[in-house]
Amino acid sequence: EEPSREVATPLCGPDANDLEFTAAIVGLGAKLAKADGLVTIDEVATFARVFKAAPGDEAVMRRVFDIARQTVLGYEGYARRIARRYKDRPCLLEGVLDGLFQIAVADGAVTSDEIDYLRSVSDMFGFNEADFRRIKASHLGADPADPYAVLGVPHAAPFEDIRAAYRRLMMENHPDTVAG
Repeated sequence: EEPSREVATPLCGPDANDLEFTAAIVGLGAKLAKADGLVTIDEVATFARVFKAAPGDEAVMRRVFDIARQTVLGYEGYARRIARRYKDRPCLLEGVLDGLFQIAVADGAVTSDEIDYLRSVSDMFGFNEADFRRIKASHLGADPADPYAVLGVPHAAPFEDIRAAYRRLMMENHPDTVAG
């Protein structure tokens, strides 16, 4: 009898009990909320929904958020820490960036300061311009004249590359793959 073959999928979550990751996420989210000058109730609620605190840690997380949201300064250190620690988990890094985009759109308007912040975090996470455009398009809508951005392929890509990118994204975002 032939042994079963299991397909290994990369871990998309942080290490268990990684308090440094949690602190960095709180800092990034709070400082993004401040990037447009005003932290709104919608942004705070979106942060709490997207980056859930462990049971019993909600009050501490809220206090850290309130301190971090005073200024945008220092977000780079948080982003670099997450990038260094989880460089081998691009799906986790993309998930963080996705959550930050959700905070940015929560108040109904995404400013150029927020886009600059998100682009900077994306760069520190090691994403290229095409990746950033794809992630941005998933939240702000694709430019109708540039559907390639959603797939993350260049305009001159051969059909085979476009098909492969489509299938890769379908696999990465399939509910059975991203459950939890």
